[in-house]
Formats: sequence, structure tokens, C-alpha cells
Amino acid sequence: MADDDTPRVTTTKATTTTSSAKATTTTTTVTASEDGDINWGDANTDGHVSVGDAVAILQNIGNKDKYELSPEGKRNADVYDNGDGISSKDALSIMKYDAHLIDKLPESYKK
Repeated sequence: MADDDTPRVTTTKATTTTSSAKATTTTTTVTASEDGDINWGDANTDGHVSVGDAVAILQNIGNKDKYELSPEGKRNADVYDNGDGISSKDALSIMKYDAHLIDKLPESYKK
């Protein structure tokens, strides 16, 4: 950290980390690749992949009427055994991605 407490921003691949003496925030943004416009993991369609997306999936599983995912969010959310629909395993894959335990989404494809 610089002596003047100016936050430093470091960008590596798709991860941007901003830190200061008071707080650290990490936001991961997934961009479209060979899969067209699919933003893998972005279930709540806010443009970022975070634990919030895993929560949105789990809320949707618990109460589809109250916590509906958009068609785009449903497509983005299917990251574990892609092609088999949305499950708690998709939420877990997103949490693993957010924690940097895996480096890409989707984690796997339906066989």
C-alpha cells in the first residue's frame, strides 16, 4: 500500500482486486468466449460472477415462484454437468470459482 492510502488496482486475467487499508473487494467478471454470449456463472445477470449468483440459484431451487431466474440467468447458471439443468451443484461450482478453487466455468458437461 502506498503511503498516501491511495487504493491500488491490480488486474490479472478476469480478476480485478482493489485494496486499501480499510477493505478488500474482489470481483470476477466472466466474458463471452467460444460459447457466444453466455456469461457462465452469472445467474443473477449482473455482469459479475460471485457468491450472489450461487445464492440466486439456491433461492430459485427453494422457491421458483418467488425467486425466478431470467432465461439468460438460467442458461448462465448451468455450470455443473452443463446440459442437465440447474441444481445445487451449479451453486457449488460458482462458489468454487469465486474462491479460485477452479479456474473456468462451466466446470463440467453432461456426458
